[in-house]
Amino acid sequence: MGGRIMDDKMKKIAEIGEIIVAKRGETVFQIGQKIDSFFYIQKGIVKIAADSSDGRTATVSLNEAGEFFGYLDYLKGQREFTNYAVALSECVLYSIPIDWIHNSLVRENFIFFSMVQQLDKAGQLKFVLSTMSVPERLRWLLIRMAKKTKGEVLLIETPLTHEEMANYLGCSRQKVSLFLSKWKKDGALSYENGAIKILDEEKMI
Repeated sequence: MGGRIMDDKMKKIAEIGEIIVAKRGETVFQIGQKIDSFFYIQKGIVKIAADSSDGRTATVSLNEAGEFFGYLDYLKGQREFTNYAVALSECVLYSIPIDWIHNSLVRENFIFFSMVQQLDKAGQLKFVLSTMSVPERLRWLLIRMAKKTKGEVLLIETPLTHEEMANYLGCSRQKVSLFLSKWKKDGALSYENGAIKILDEEKMI
C-alpha cells in the first residue's frame, strides 16, 4: 500500500514539475530571487542557508531525498527568497510552479506532510542543541548524514565544512575540528576521497 502511495505521489510530481539536475555546489535559488517555484528532491542533499550580519554562513536546514523545500517564504507572505539553497551533492530535483501550492491536492498531500516533517526536524535540532554536549551534537549530525554502504559501513559522501557544522550545531569551528581530529586519531573515522567514513560509533565521545 505504501509503495502505491509513493508511486502516485511521484507520478503527480512528475506531472506538474520539471526535472532539473544540480551539480554539487550549484545554487538552486538565491536570496532576493523571485519565488516562482518550489522543489522536490528525488536524489541528493540540499542545504538551506543564510548569511549572518557578521558574514558567517548559517545553515538553516539540510534537506534530503523525498523532501520538499523552497515554499516556506511564500507561505509567510514573501515574494522573494530570504534564504538560499545549495546542492551539497549532485541532486535530481523537480521544480514545481509556485501556483500549484494553492491546489488543494498538493497542499493536503504534499505541503502539509512536508511541514510536519520540517517541524519534526526542527524539534529534534532544538532538543539536540539544548541537551547535548558539543561532541554529542557532532556525533548526532555525522550519523544523521551518513548512509550505509553495501558493507554496512556508514559513509558521509558530502560532508559539510567544519564552519558549516559549527554554525548548524551552535559551537565554534575550533571545537568541531578538535573532535574530528581526535576521532580520526582514535580510529573512530577516516577520510577517503573527500568523504568521511565512520568506523566505530562507540569511539565518538
